[in-house]
Amino acid sequence: MINVALDAMGIAVSMTLLVGALLSGQKQERRGWFFVLLLILTMVQQASDMVNWLCEAKPEWSTLLFAVNFVIFICGPITALFFYHYVLATLNANLQRLRWLTRLLTVLCAVWILMNVINIFNNMFYGVDSNGSYYRGPIYLLEHVYHFIVILLAAVLSLLNRKLSLRHKFALLTYALLPFAALLFQVQFYGLSSLTYCALTLSMLLIYITVHLRSVARLEQQGVELKLTRQAYQATLYDAETDDLTGLLKRKILVREAEKRLAADRDTGCAIWMIDLDRFKDVNDQFGHSMGDQVLIAFSNKLAAFFPEGTPVARYGGDEFCVFQPQTTLEELYNSLQHALAEFGFICENGSKQVQIAASIGAAYVPPEQAISYQELFDHADKALYTSKNNGRRQYSVKEL
Repeated sequence: MINVALDAMGIAVSMTLLVGALLSGQKQERRGWFFVLLLILTMVQQASDMVNWLCEAKPEWSTLLFAVNFVIFICGPITALFFYHYVLATLNANLQRLRWLTRLLTVLCAVWILMNVINIFNNMFYGVDSNGSYYRGPIYLLEHVYHFIVILLAAVLSLLNRKLSLRHKFALLTYALLPFAALLFQVQFYGLSSLTYCALTLSMLLIYITVHLRSVARLEQQGVELKLTRQAYQATLYDAETDDLTGLLKRKILVREAEKRLAADRDTGCAIWMIDLDRFKDVNDQFGHSMGDQVLIAFSNKLAAFFPEGTPVARYGGDEFCVFQPQTTLEELYNSLQHALAEFGFICENGSKQVQIAASIGAAYVPPEQAISYQELFDHADKALYTSKNNGRRQYSVKEL
């Protein structure tokens, strides 16, 4: 029952790895397909070995016992050969230099398969006796030797790869010694043949898990590096487009967006707002630049919240701000300006310091389909702003084009 439990545990591990490989999309790569096939073959081999133990010494299950051993002997050399190709694909080994070796291993694999097919008709190499017990001839020890040699060759190829760390090389060498020890044990105590296959299967599973996890770890590291690069790019892009103090757009970004929209076909009117804080210089002189920065930040937050999301809002320089409204009517513009004067008048507090904030606004409106450049529209809004400042501040002026 210990062998049944070990096989069940191996199937569970293989199934978990198989589901992970399928969900992660690794089968899209050549080595990924080999990995999936290896896991499937390993599960088939372990399931067959489990049934073999359960049917042993039960004459009524003799046919099933013979069938599962046939599957074990067929899957054994095929799995070993696939593992060899998997290692080559994973390590990107030079197939030209190994062509003769690959052909030899393929021919030997075909020989073992042919022997199993012949055995169906004559039971020359293995079979089931009248007591329901499994038996086989010594010639099948050669298939175990083949199985081990292929694993050892794959391990050696991995060890020769300079990109592998010493930790991975030590692990591969340790795993490759498992079937070798089991092979010696079988030679010494012939009849415990299933022990060899348990060790071979475990060894192979451990080896290609090690190699594959190295590949997965590399992909994960690349994913982490890509994520960090993307984050760095986004941070750089944010710094290039936004004002350091207020978080609003920089002037060049607003200008670029306004020029693009003004140049496109428009079926609605557009407007530009120029906004200037009233007596902001007095705030810096009386309370210091720290308080001045707090005022700019508080006003920027009010300004950004006032307009719909996506509206280009920029700090134009110093205590001047600019807003481009890409879609608005003249009536909507006047309504917005009236609400803005009330919204932009508030008290900013910083500790025990309190400052009354107010703003003057100049706006320029261009009707639908009228061609105009950004600079012309901006100049009209700037003149309207100075009109508001000269008329006593805390008011708005509009230039209708």
